[in-house]
Amino acid sequence: IVFARKIRSFLCTKESLLTTHIKSFTIQPFLKLLFDNLKIFLIIHS
Repeated sequence: IVFARKIRSFLCTKESLLTTHIKSFTIQPFLKLLFDNLKIFLIIHS
């Protein structure tokens, strides 16, 4: 029972690390794209 609980908590931490990693991976390029578009917009309208 204790062993199974350890495995479950280990899998949970692995899963949470994976999801945060995926989130940061999907958010970062989006933010970069947004920032680049903003720079282009400012250059055009300045």
